[in-house]
Amino acid sequence: LREIESDIKTNFKFPTIVKPNRGSGGKGVAKCNTQTELEQVLELVYNQANKDYDYIALVQEFIEIKKEYRVFCVNGAVELIYLKDNSQSTFIGNLSPLHWEGSKAVLISDLGFRNQVQSFVNPIFQKLNIFWCGLDIVIDQNNIMSLIEINTNPGLTIFLEQNDEQIVYNLYKTGLSKYFQSLNLLNREINGK
Repeated sequence: LREIESDIKTNFKFPTIVKPNRGSGGKGVAKCNTQTELEQVLELVYNQANKDYDYIALVQEFIEIKKEYRVFCVNGAVELIYLKDNSQSTFIGNLSPLHWEGSKAVLISDLGFRNQVQSFVNPIFQKLNIFWCGLDIVIDQNNIMSLIEINTNPGLTIFLEQNDEQIVYNLYKTGLSKYFQSLNLLNREINGK
């Protein structure tokens, strides 16, 4: 554990974000402002007696976030974007903005912004072959866009509670259609037709 702490101190400055690899919904995500806080969080993550134990801790540079979005992509194409709006909500201990009391999942339909996000995510899909994912993308106080994480099993529960279910239906319909198209192409390649 001391070697991990030393490596983090060497490669990151405080504050820094530490979280368990297997976490979801912002659970276990901690902002560490000091060496002592870092040590405490790592002790929790790597404590096998802890219900939230993980064998991998992820560390991220702290970003002063202005806006955070969930971006759903199917076969490299942006299909759905929503803002995790916590501007009128109350922090209740979970750093993830969608898990604050009173937060909103606000559908973004601005085509210009969608194109900007698509240009931002294109290099990801040039390197990684991920068919279905939800990307957490933030814009910081200097209007710089950054990728926070890639979720291969992104949830839509909060979005569904606050938005028209037809939007999610269409997302899945698009995903399944593209998936079966890709299977057909693969079958043709295998069979030489």
